[in-house]
Amino acid sequence: MNFGLYLYQIRRWVMFALAPALLVLLAAYFYEHHLPKIYQTSTLLYIQVPGDQTQPGSTDVYASQALIPTYSQMIVSPVITQAVDRDLSKQYPGYAIEAHTLTVAGLGSTPSAPVNTQLMTVTVDDTIPARAAAAADTAATEFIRQITAIQRARYKGGAKAIQHQIDIENANIQLVSQQIQNYKGGPGGLSNLKAQKDAYISLYQSLIGSSQQFNLGKSTALNGVKIFSHAPIPTSAVGPHPIRTAALAGFVILIICLGLLFLYDYFDDTPRTPEEMESIVGAPILGTVQQFDADHYGGQLVTANHARSPVSEAYRVIRTNVQFTDVDHPPRTIVITSASPGEGKSTTAANLANVFAEGGKRVTLVDGDLRRPSLHRVFEVGRTEGLTNLLVSNHTLNGHHGTRQSDRPNLELIASGPLPPRPADLLGSTRMQELADHLRQESEVVLIDSPPVLAVTDAAVLSTIVDGVILVVDPAKSKKRDLRRAREAIEAVGGRIVGIVVNRLNKRGSSYYYYYYHHNYGYQYNYQYQYLARQQAGSETGNGAGAPMPQSDLQDIDTKDSTSTPR
Repeated sequence: MNFGLYLYQIRRWVMFALAPALLVLLAAYFYEHHLPKIYQTSTLLYIQVPGDQTQPGSTDVYASQALIPTYSQMIVSPVITQAVDRDLSKQYPGYAIEAHTLTVAGLGSTPSAPVNTQLMTVTVDDTIPARAAAAADTAATEFIRQITAIQRARYKGGAKAIQHQIDIENANIQLVSQQIQNYKGGPGGLSNLKAQKDAYISLYQSLIGSSQQFNLGKSTALNGVKIFSHAPIPTSAVGPHPIRTAALAGFVILIICLGLLFLYDYFDDTPRTPEEMESIVGAPILGTVQQFDADHYGGQLVTANHARSPVSEAYRVIRTNVQFTDVDHPPRTIVITSASPGEGKSTTAANLANVFAEGGKRVTLVDGDLRRPSLHRVFEVGRTEGLTNLLVSNHTLNGHHGTRQSDRPNLELIASGPLPPRPADLLGSTRMQELADHLRQESEVVLIDSPPVLAVTDAAVLSTIVDGVILVVDPAKSKKRDLRRAREAIEAVGGRIVGIVVNRLNKRGSSYYYYYYHHNYGYQYNYQYQYLARQQAGSETGNGAGAPMPQSDLQDIDTKDSTSTPR
């Protein structure tokens, strides 16, 4: 179980998901907490529509219910709200009721409104309890006044028409009655006049009955909306809800941040674990180097300037693992390259050559990057004479001719020399093969710095004349596809990658840092190998390094390395 990666993931979740959610939660809580309290109260209205005219005082329930959706829209109209503002302006100067603070509930007015009811509630939200009650009652009163005015205008024309018909029939009755009194003719004509008078009287009485029913319906219609109960002054606030709002806001931000993290991980093409990197490259990880500031260490050659620093120790771990990649036939000529530019291959080559030399090995470091050479700057030497001079000259390879230079013991540097027009052809020449064989005979370790694999073909060409290739990987830059292509390019020409150097580990942004330095992977698991390497180096150079290790050191190694796996 790798607790380092778990800690890294937890750290990512805390920084990019939990922390933003917590900040939003606190911000929402304090924002809501400082908002004024909201009080709510309601006035209850009763809606009635006149029923059958033959039954005075009856109410049409279904017609009453059908009016509620219409009334619910009318009561929140500007006509009502402006009237409320005018009525309350004296008691509450500057008050203006807002549309969202005045709500109505009734049959069909809202999805949650009750059904089969003639009641309608007028609800007002306000920061002042008494003002909320006054606004609700005022809105209900103004609405009743508007509805009454509409109904009165509606019945006014009907009453005039009925009264006009009654007046006409009354005049007809008076006229026929006068004709009957003044009649002097035969008996047949008088009977007709009496029958005509009876007809007028019957119609007159019918109109009088209609007028009475009309007036009754008018009275009912004018009282079709009544206040059933006035709005009480609220004693407790209904909002805001700081805890609920903050919890909801924090939860939403948490879900969004987690979704973005998963989306980033889905599209991220960088290897997530060392095991995944090893699987892609097909080689073990030889060691890891933390990111360091070259100015702080006095240059890129850290192993020479600060031999006891953690960075120097990291390069010694790599040296040890290189020596034991194949115990019987350890690689002696090695190309050091990377998949892409800027991953620190030249710095790795220089420091690795130096720690090999410090271990007693005779080392030759060759700057095989004939496009953008940099080793001459690391060692602060010139490059006018170097590899290209050896490859194009007719002199024997035994002669130095100023090409080998270094002030480090056991270490010789062959700089790049003048840059040729076609470096790949020069590195793939027979002369380069002869030079590699010659250096293998003269030195115990030959390290060749080469350009990135994916940039040019130089590294692939050099891999055919050496024992193996070390691939330097920057976890922040290298992609899975780049590592895969680098492996394919080297294996396509018959080269072999002997190991990976994970370079520039950054504890702030790399999961590899947490893998190695929380899992004791980076340094401690190689203590036995380092001791064996020192023993071997001491026995070969005769400097006494092969003395037995103290028992206390052996116990310390057993404790630190009991669960480690050699790389």
